[in-house]
Amino acid sequence: DTSVRADVMADEACADSDEMQRRADVLLDGMSRSPPKACTFDIQSFNNAKSPKDAHRLVLGAGLAPDEASRMIYEAAETVDVKLLGECLGHHSDFWKTFVNCYPRQFTCFRSLGLLQALRMYLWRFHLPGESAPIGRIIEGFAQAYFEFNPTPFEHAESKGTVGKGVDPAASGWYQKQPAGVECCINCGKLEGEGGQTLHKCSGCEAVSFCRVCRRAASRYGHAVSGCIGFGRACVAARQLNRTLVNGQIGFRTITGIGCHTDVIARVCEGSSLCKSFQWPRVSPFKTQDAIMVLAYAIVMLSTNLHNKAVKQSQKMNLNQFMVQVQQVNNGDNFPGDFLEEIFESIRNEKLKVMGLE
Repeated sequence: DTSVRADVMADEACADSDEMQRRADVLLDGMSRSPPKACTFDIQSFNNAKSPKDAHRLVLGAGLAPDEASRMIYEAAETVDVKLLGECLGHHSDFWKTFVNCYPRQFTCFRSLGLLQALRMYLWRFHLPGESAPIGRIIEGFAQAYFEFNPTPFEHAESKGTVGKGVDPAASGWYQKQPAGVECCINCGKLEGEGGQTLHKCSGCEAVSFCRVCRRAASRYGHAVSGCIGFGRACVAARQLNRTLVNGQIGFRTITGIGCHTDVIARVCEGSSLCKSFQWPRVSPFKTQDAIMVLAYAIVMLSTNLHNKAVKQSQKMNLNQFMVQVQQVNNGDNFPGDFLEEIFESIRNEKLKVMGLE
């Protein structure tokens, strides 16, 4: 028995010795090898990628999530290849579909900017693809970011707003200047005689015109009731703009009985300042994220239409056509005509540009 136990103990000692030697060999082998090279990502490597697929492999190799990659590419600013970035933003793979929503969120400068100014700033960074589907994905990502930086309180607002009883709060600051160069309804863009419509100037301001249909809701846009009784805040703003307020007073028509009316004068200014109750501060007219997306896409198409040499002069869009194109996309409502005119004139004077290509 004693000799057997001695043999067992000897065998165990040998096994322990072999295991210790094996572990030592593994440790020495590991120490002798070169440390693995860390995957890196730099803009030059990104610019050298031949396609979005190559760029995707590069980003994955660096272990970057879409939001991390978007931040690095945004910070690289004007050193990024604008054509490749545009192709990546419009690509249909899952990674780039996430990236296209992350990238515009890096533009914190969108906060408090007007839509057109923000869109110009965004599209300056890359070249838009030519196909409609990629453009749609890119504009949708932009609209999401812009809406997050500029949330609207009007999405679920009823017609009774904060700027006056029955007034659409998203109309504040607008509907005070008739679109120049075209006699059309300031709300829907319809022309005189179109569809049997007749344009009527609001009697409260004598500056802007409504078609017969939109005239019924003129007070909702800050004007006289049905465009002919009383006056609204937009009327006062329009008269201020046109310098037709006389001694801080405004004349208007009021009903005195069935079929009877009379002209009245009201004071709207205290000294040289407008009374607080008649102020008409400008707000962003957007009611939904979808409204931003549709208008931004329409602006891109407008820039192409007006500045592409292949488009014949007879096929160039005019202001009235632009207004009609975006009818009822603002949560079922129209955009103010003077708001759309500002956008149209800006694009007509200067197209959307891309850095390095202009």
